[in-house]
Amino acid sequence: ENIRIFTFVIGNEINTHLLDKITEQTKAFRTYTSENEDIEVKVSSFYDKVQSPVLTNLSLSFSGGIKTYQTYPSNMPDLFKGSSLTIFGRYSGSGSSRITLTGRLKDENKSFTLNADFSNDNEEYNFIPPLWASRRIGYLLDQIRLNGEDKEPVDEITQLAREHGIVTPYTSYLIMEDEEIRIRRNQLVDDFQTLPPADR
Repeated sequence: ENIRIFTFVIGNEINTHLLDKITEQTKAFRTYTSENEDIEVKVSSFYDKVQSPVLTNLSLSFSGGIKTYQTYPSNMPDLFKGSSLTIFGRYSGSGSSRITLTGRLKDENKSFTLNADFSNDNEEYNFIPPLWASRRIGYLLDQIRLNGEDKEPVDEITQLAREHGIVTPYTSYLIMEDEEIRIRRNQLVDDFQTLPPADR
């Protein structure tokens, strides 16, 4: 349980899916380096992080009746010097909540708290749902690769992809159909089109 497997890769022809899963399951991190990059700088940064864990065995908790679900990454990695961690998820309930991040630094338990307001109608954060949806779709695609194709995850992928405009192996043609319809209705400006601009 306490073993961390760090991956350091040079080159482009690699199995990123396997390496990402290894680091995710062991709460470590990976470093990808192209053949044109300065490898010495990457190696130095890699060892600097490895020898400088900031917080391990992380967990998040929420007060005030806020319940979270479908959070990604579901297995929170350790934090190392110079790295950051972004968690996307859904929640039920609303109102103020105290968010507590706990973990271990060497042999000590550490905790950090933040007060936040969970609102159901705050348009300031409308950019977040598509980011969460992309993580959810990635998770479902992983499940399909591991367990075989099933109707339920495929239907959810299709629904999320159409709702948020995300291209997936199951919906690329649907996204293009949706875009054609929006172009004909003049609902999509040229700068955001993937298809050639329509003649006017």
